[in-house]
Amino acid sequence: MAPVCAGEPVADVYDNPTANPAKDACGKRIKSCRMRFPQGMPFGRFPGAGQYRSQQRP
Repeated sequence: MAPVCAGEPVADVYDNPTANPAKDACGKRIKSCRMRFPQGMPFGRFPGAGQYRSQQRP
C-alpha cells in the first residue's frame, strides 16, 4: 500500500519528532496520524476498519 503522506519528515515509528527522511515512518496509531495531519485526517472512515471485514452473503 502506498503512503498517504507526502512532504517533510514528521516522526519516527515511536512518534518522536524527526527531520531525517530515513527515520520518518508511520507509527500506525491515531496519535501518529494527528501529528502528520494537524488540520484533520484526510479520510472519512475509521482507521483499521478494513481489518474487520464481514463475509458477504451470496
